[in-house]
Amino acid sequence: MRVNKKVKVIGLILILSIFTTGCLPKIGGRKKNRSNDIQLKAEHKDNAESHYELGSVAGYNNQFDLAEKELKKAIKINPNYTDAYNNLGLVYASQDKWKQAEMVFRKAIEIDPGYAEAYYNMAILNIKSNKQDEGLEMLEMTLKIQPEHKRAMFDIARIYEAQGKLGDAITNYLKLTEIDNKNAYVFYRLGWAYFQRGLIDASYEAFKKSIEISPEQSEPYYKLGVVLQNAGRIDESISMYKKSLELLNKNFEAFMNLGDIYLYEKQDKREALYNYRKALELNPDSKAAAQMLDEVLKQMSR
Repeated sequence: MRVNKKVKVIGLILILSIFTTGCLPKIGGRKKNRSNDIQLKAEHKDNAESHYELGSVAGYNNQFDLAEKELKKAIKINPNYTDAYNNLGLVYASQDKWKQAEMVFRKAIEIDPGYAEAYYNMAILNIKSNKQDEGLEMLEMTLKIQPEHKRAMFDIARIYEAQGKLGDAITNYLKLTEIDNKNAYVFYRLGWAYFQRGLIDASYEAFKKSIEISPEQSEPYYKLGVVLQNAGRIDESISMYKKSLELLNKNFEAFMNLGDIYLYEKQDKREALYNYRKALELNPDSKAAAQMLDEVLKQMSR
């Protein structure tokens, strides 16, 4: 008797951008000799901007003690230096010092209630602390101040997707594609949200767009294979799974899905055996792969 198999997919993982504000720039410049350094330090020791830039570069390079020291100097010289507060918050957050980070982000907002980046970083702090409602509120405030803040738009969509509010997620992904139609990952996420909503045709088009923009990524081909397999377009799904594996030959689920297709749709036990074996090589502890491999071997021995 033919067994109905559900297509195996990778579970949804909420991966949010964190502390990618671009406020910690790597500042280049010519190499200075020691005497020039001393002269510059003396000249700029009371200049908040100089301490801010030095602290920002140090933070970008994970020199957190120096970054904290210099950013605090900038703030001491200019107590209303919102960028310095924001970057100091990023330095604290990079070291998991969440309370200190929150305190300085709030200070930046207190000084300038229209400072979008501080709201955004506060949102990420809340999300990492499993306070999604508070995080959403801060993200929405970010967008109120800066309507085309791409990271805030993306993170709102990801939260809605994780909460199963797929209509809201799709709406926000679509808004983002209107202002950034060259972001392959946004179209990838949009395609998966459509698929979870059961909108197969729309899902197909979104994944195709993702692949068009970034054809070297394996995951969109895999997900498109899932979409096509569920739509009964078996030969096309095989092609997509194989393309995914050409780009990254370590996708357990792609091998399992190919095994299922060859066993149940194509009645090709040799190809099924090959793919289940590859899946088991990738995940030796998989009971599902071991059971399917055993099933194929039994059928072949009859």
